[in-house]
Amino acid sequence: MPKLKRLGSNVTEVTDDNAEYLFSYDTCVGINPYESNNIYIDQCPVWGQESGISRTTARHIKKWLEDREPTYIDHDEFKRLASNLS
Repeated sequence: MPKLKRLGSNVTEVTDDNAEYLFSYDTCVGINPYESNNIYIDQCPVWGQESGISRTTARHIKKWLEDREPTYIDHDEFKRLASNLS
């Protein structure tokens, strides 16, 4: 059964049997699959910033990572990864 953990205002972590998922507002922006040593961050260009990540979402991600090194992947690859884990 998935578990929700509020990490702060507008930022939530969801865990299930396969991974941890980071949600900034209502958008999944990070995935930490248990079977992998990688943490994946969605570099979605529609968020309006040059990097694809808004300042607030960047703060959410930084807090969640806690000095862990992520891999930034494009939005389509991120969606495929999320679909394969669910």
